[in-house]
Amino acid sequence: MEGPMVGESALVAASTPSPGLEWGYRYRVSPRLSRGNFGDTEAETAGAAGGTLECEAGTTRGAKRCAPYLDRGGVRTDTPNLSNARFPDTAPLECEPIEMGQNINLRGHENPDAPELSHRVLKSTWIRLARLDYYANVSSWAPVPDSGNRILMYHSVGGGFYDDISPDRFRRQLEQLTRKYAVVDLPDVTAETDETRVALTFDDGTVDFYENVVPILREYDVPATVFVITDSIGDGTFRQNELFDYEYMTENQLVELADDELVTIGNHSKSHRKLDAVPDDELAEEIAGSKDELEELLGIDVTRFCYPEGEYSQTAVDLVRDTHRFAVAGLNEIRVGSESDPYLLARINGAGEPKQLRWEFTDLGAFLAKTAFRYQNGYP
Repeated sequence: MEGPMVGESALVAASTPSPGLEWGYRYRVSPRLSRGNFGDTEAETAGAAGGTLECEAGTTRGAKRCAPYLDRGGVRTDTPNLSNARFPDTAPLECEPIEMGQNINLRGHENPDAPELSHRVLKSTWIRLARLDYYANVSSWAPVPDSGNRILMYHSVGGGFYDDISPDRFRRQLEQLTRKYAVVDLPDVTAETDETRVALTFDDGTVDFYENVVPILREYDVPATVFVITDSIGDGTFRQNELFDYEYMTENQLVELADDELVTIGNHSKSHRKLDAVPDDELAEEIAGSKDELEELLGIDVTRFCYPEGEYSQTAVDLVRDTHRFAVAGLNEIRVGSESDPYLLARINGAGEPKQLRWEFTDLGAFLAKTAFRYQNGYP
């Protein structure tokens, strides 16, 4: 892979937040919250006691909880900050501290006897490495192997839901990506080529994909995969969790997208339950049952799967392997290539903090992520 991306772009530049921009340019945010736009009104602190805060009204879509602490450089502080989230119209809303988010997740699934590493230490170290490389550009001369291809993960683009970024930021990312890399369909990142390839994936199937993402995909003529929760189709009461007032794509919108040559619809399970916690006798309905439902509804072959919240058991992976051709996992290793398991394809967070996202596109970042992941999982 070539050197890191440069210039004033959404992937590189560190901007001071202002209304209409993502505050995630500066700080980390809970993975359960929108990194979103400030919205129409700013949240205000109504009080702080016993580790909780109360939040005043904000925008219609958005978080039902907020994180009252900033996370600077991986270290949680006691500084209240409520401008990082959007709130429903009902207020005041009691908020509670939630574990801060991260781009890379080095938890092991395969080996329960693997050494335990502090997530806070890993996260803090990773962020500091990203910032060091941003200023010192160590990755440009580090003697490490070419790191191959990438899969970017997104959730919400202008919808105000989990991990939200603005359409303008997504457009700037595509501008940078299409100049430097080949943006391809998901299966194409598993092939070894002379060019670096990047695939785009979107989880949950919220309505902003139809409203905001698809027009930008057409603008740049790039493909993407969107993973849909089948219980969300036609059920206005369905919520994958209670943290956001989610709004999902309708059946008619999905039928329209099924005919779009740039969009591939994948399976995100029946109900978005963490598959490592689902009893084995219920996994078939969550994985194969939802695939059958999507295929009957849309008249297409559904061959791609996304593990809800990146969690899985070996039984779940085996069932996915029997029923699909490709599956994307969480945020573990960074690189993807011909040696990758097509049923556990690694992704990086496209909504992540720009310095960190830039770092994860470097060969050195990918090499260190692979090394840490293998150590965490007890591999030699």
